[in-house]
Amino acid sequence: MYSKIRNYLKSYSDILYMLYFLPLAGCVAMGIGSDQLFYKGCFAVAIIFLLLKFLVTDYTKTELVFMSLIMLLLAYIFFRTREKALIITALSVFGCKGVCVRRVLKYTFFVYIIGMMLTISLVMAGKIQGEIHTLTKSGIQYQINDYGFSHPNSAYSHLMMIALMMVAVWQERVRWYHYGIMTIVMFAAYKVFLSRTGFYIYLVLCMTIGLLHIMRNNNIKKVFFFLFNLIPAGLLVLSYGLMINYHRGISIINKLDKFLTGRIILSSKAYVNAGLSWFGAADRSWMNLIFIDNAYMSVLISCGIVACVLCVIAYSLMCIRYWKAEEYYVVIVLGIIAVYAFMEYIVVNATWNPLLLFMSGTLSWNRKKMDCQ
Repeated sequence: MYSKIRNYLKSYSDILYMLYFLPLAGCVAMGIGSDQLFYKGCFAVAIIFLLLKFLVTDYTKTELVFMSLIMLLLAYIFFRTREKALIITALSVFGCKGVCVRRVLKYTFFVYIIGMMLTISLVMAGKIQGEIHTLTKSGIQYQINDYGFSHPNSAYSHLMMIALMMVAVWQERVRWYHYGIMTIVMFAAYKVFLSRTGFYIYLVLCMTIGLLHIMRNNNIKKVFFFLFNLIPAGLLVLSYGLMINYHRGISIINKLDKFLTGRIILSSKAYVNAGLSWFGAADRSWMNLIFIDNAYMSVLISCGIVACVLCVIAYSLMCIRYWKAEEYYVVIVLGIIAVYAFMEYIVVNATWNPLLLFMSGTLSWNRKKMDCQ
């Protein structure tokens, strides 16, 4: 009886996975945080579908051992620091076995668009109250409405995810006029949210895609995109070096900190308050006063040295995997996220950063699923 039900549900494994992932992605797209009751209700229902997906998926003994060791490590970090983003990401990636990642991302793309439009419309109609944030840009203070999201930068990072999912899913089928429309949207959003970093990163995305089309020599193309594999490790080392050397009064670091609107000094303050440990800072009181806008340093201090190094290694391996397969659009997207993570905290939560589902492509089980649509 059990085997019959299992075999029946196995044919709906993609649907089971999307019933888990899409509601959580929808909550994020609407600016609904994990501390809100609606999100908790969605998560309680969604996790049931993920458990069903695990039950109907055939894992090898090696895969089960690997998954168990990772989950034990993340569980220890959670009980020590209450950091749950890594656990959600690991479950999302492990549950992806046998699932077409691009199909999931295609639906997530539309969920993000609908969720953002709904929230912004409700704020404009006065049904939801958006918060006003006082932000300093180039020495000038601005009053910026977050339009129902936790922060103006958060709203812009959602738009970045939409742009990146568009490139990753449709790749060469995205025409110049699609980029034109997206550029207008991104520029208009920049004028509203004043997210200078996000808009600059989007322009880098467009320029890199332009280079992909211009490059004719395959060897040059291969070398150029190999450098993308080094971005996560390189930015981790750079972020750490800037953080520990900030208080030495080095002028170039001070100038860079001003350009990055205080991101280096925030990391440095968190480092002074919490220090570094192998498995994360048990004392979380500093987080009430300091928010680190650098994913590398945030993971390093909050989750510990072990988790940070594993994240960077996993991300680099993901880039290398798609580079070897000559999936250059995916390599571009992953490289852009790695650069964006230097200035925003988006990298470790799969519902905030759905492109992390491509990590399943680095595991043996999904290597034949890379061309699915």
